[in-house]
Amino acid sequence: MQINRIKLIADLLHIRMRSSLLIQLLFALTSEVQTVLNKFRINVPDWLYQINSDASVISLQHQIKRELDVDAVITELSGQPIDFLVTVNGFVDENRLRALIEGRKLAGKSFVFQTGNMEYECEWQNYACVQEYTDNIIYVTMSINYVGLQPQFAPYSNITVVVRVYAGTHYKDFTRIMTAGSESDSFLANVYQDPGGAWMVNTSAIILSITPSKDYMYKYKKAIE
Repeated sequence: MQINRIKLIADLLHIRMRSSLLIQLLFALTSEVQTVLNKFRINVPDWLYQINSDASVISLQHQIKRELDVDAVITELSGQPIDFLVTVNGFVDENRLRALIEGRKLAGKSFVFQTGNMEYECEWQNYACVQEYTDNIIYVTMSINYVGLQPQFAPYSNITVVVRVYAGTHYKDFTRIMTAGSESDSFLANVYQDPGGAWMVNTSAIILSITPSKDYMYKYKKAIE
């Protein structure tokens, strides 16, 4: 409910005392009343809780959880010389914890407390590879009976390239291994001998496959025909 304090002050004053100066003075003096009232109302539930709490194990554990937001386990000891142990799972302000227990425990009871490290577990679900690769294009070059393989960048790992070489309507597949770091590879790729015993001259070649298709550095691709 919104209250017009100036009007309220004026209404509560005797009619002969309702001067502007006195009203403004009382208004200034009561300016903190609403703030104090709000703080009082906020603290009432906590005060009621603390009044109803006691020194029992359940009450202490609940109070630690409520105020410090950590789980605590209270274990009774022999009393020689310590009466009970407070084990807290996680990190906590030890001064606040000690003050809280001192204010709630039974008189004459001694205690110690220990804190443990917080442990977390996690696992990947629906993960996807986000590694970025650089395309490394493998080109085919021709020179009389020789076929050449020319990578855009020297391979990071050994790659196996299958090349199909054509001579007219005939063809033959060749498997080549390009070693890591090599900048080119060429090989004699005659397809077959004609009736006169001569090797047919190569006319064209294409890359059929590259294995592996990628490694930690590159994604290997054949040049677009």
